Amino acid sequence: MPVYVLTADTYGTVQEQCRDLPVCVKTFPRENAAPCKEEIVRSLGKGVAAVGNGFNDIPMFDASALAIAVIEKEGVCAALLSHADVVVTSPEDALLLLLKPDRLRATLRS
Repeated sequence: MPVYVLTADTYGTVQEQCRDLPVCVKTFPRENAAPCKEEIVRSLGKGVAAVGNGFNDIPMFDASALAIAVIEKEGVCAALLSHADVVVTSPEDALLLLLKPDRLRATLRS
């Protein structure tokens, strides 16, 4: 399953941070990031899980099968929370939900 990093790269660090990871990195100008992210998610088809914390992640979350908001030291856009299926406190926790689906089932159980 391919992993994409879709980011406006506010701090200009994504290439270095992802250098040794088996991921596809896509960066966008800050003013156009939201529609670019949404377009990529839609092009991937069904079953996409999205992880994010910013306002420009809202369209991507809405286009995803599973949306995971991350609240870390940087915070999270409050408007994004109503578009999330799950909220976690680190990107690692978000990825672990995907690697250990029983955690996700427990969280989303109705």
